[in-house]
Amino acid sequence: MTNNDSLFAADWLALREPADARARSSRLAEVAGDWLASRTFNRAEIIDLGAGSGANLRYLAPRLTTNQSWTLIDHDASLLARATESKLPDCAHRSVSVTTRTIDLNACLDDLPGEGLVTASALLDLVTREWIEKLIQACHRANCAVLFALSVDGHMQIGDPSSHTPETKRDDAWIFNQVATHQRRNKGMGRALGSEGPEVLRQVLAENGYQVYSAVTPWRLDTVDLKLALAALDEWARAATTAAPESSYFIQTWQARRQAALRQGLCSLQVGHHDVLGLPIEPASARSNNVSGSKE
Repeated sequence: MTNNDSLFAADWLALREPADARARSSRLAEVAGDWLASRTFNRAEIIDLGAGSGANLRYLAPRLTTNQSWTLIDHDASLLARATESKLPDCAHRSVSVTTRTIDLNACLDDLPGEGLVTASALLDLVTREWIEKLIQACHRANCAVLFALSVDGHMQIGDPSSHTPETKRDDAWIFNQVATHQRRNKGMGRALGSEGPEVLRQVLAENGYQVYSAVTPWRLDTVDLKLALAALDEWARAATTAAPESSYFIQTWQARRQAALRQGLCSLQVGHHDVLGLPIEPASARSNNVSGSKE
């Protein structure tokens, strides 16, 4: 990754962090925290995969009721440096230590903390089913809980009166289909899960003897989040152009029309995500639960 790539990623992560925090399921974070607190250790061991600049750490650490030892894993050392430089929110006098490891995600599955927490945010769409299976099998052997937040679920919607016309609905649907195609491309591991990620994770957790909880955690973006909404449009247009370069003029025209509507407050965006939590249990007792709502 070049310095420019790192700067772009850091800017994007900073832009989305407030919307991520609003969307995430505080209930699932609470359930994960209760599970960690019920263990016999005095300090919870937490592995954050694809940690980036540390947004997952900043969200979860104040919501967990134990002392914590975090290991942040990412392939980008400059993003990890930002994570360790940033100040944590108030953790109510709990001790929180942070270390980083600049390694590939494929290299981190053999050293998981016993009865700890393995977590990630906005990562699941990039990985493969095979990687998820290896990860969850390793987590099961280590008796680790698993919390993946803000995994895209394929639901994309633009809300405005004009979107009810057949033409605009058709245009939006075509763009979203190209975005979904792009999400499933090889991101360095093989065919990426894209929007299939939350369902695959739920299945694999259940198959490996986990109690599974999930929550719907969408972004809802309007003029209050104008910069992020415009950036999301940029991402959609970029992905659609990569998937269908022969349609670049149509995509640019669509993007310009939607940008203008956003700036005028005439439309809003909804981007679907799911949070998924798995808690280790005996295989015979495995069951699935749903925790509804984007905020609890």
